[in-house]
Formats: sequence, structure tokens, C-alpha cells
Amino acid sequence: MIPQQKQEADRRRHLRITLKGSKVLLSDGQMGELANASISGIGFWKPDGLDVTPGDNISVTLFYRGEEITGQARVVHVKKTLVGCEWISFADEKQRMAYYSWLLEPEFE
Repeated sequence: MIPQQKQEADRRRHLRITLKGSKVLLSDGQMGELANASISGIGFWKPDGLDVTPGDNISVTLFYRGEEITGQARVVHVKKTLVGCEWISFADEKQRMAYYSWLLEPEFE
């Protein structure tokens, strides 16, 4: 593994949690289910017909416990049924802090 690849892999090695009942709305209107979340990004189950490739920037809205958070994410990997993204930015600081609070107090399955 070359040094840059190792740095990227290490950066994504954060604890991932499941946010039970969470949903993901993509900019094209497709709705999916959040598979996992971490401080650096999210993974969601790939909706049918979604056409994204690693390196794409996408708009994402997350719904969880009656709250809504919008941000920009970069697609890191696309598997047959799973899309992994890293956060680029949130709509504002309040939404970023709300997302981090979800990670601190998750509803474990």
C-alpha cells in the first residue's frame, strides 16, 4: 500500500455506528437507508438506479429522531449494495454539531 492510500485508509478507520430508523435523501430525490455513520462520513444502502462513482460530490440530507441535517459528501467507494462517503461540509455549524451529537448518543440496536 502506498503512503497516500494508507493515510486515506487510516482516516476512514473511525468507529462506525448504526442510527436506528435513520433515512438518507439524495439530491436526485432518491431515498435510502443509512447503513452506518462515523465522525468522518456515512455509508448508505444504494437505492436502485443510483449512478455514482468514487470521487463524485453529492448532496445528502439525513433524517434521524425528527431532525434533518444537510451536507455535501464525496463518494469514496461504491459496492453492489453500499455507498461509502466522507463528509465535505454541512449546511451550517449547528447541523454539524447536531450530527456529532447523534454519534455520541446513538440508539443501539
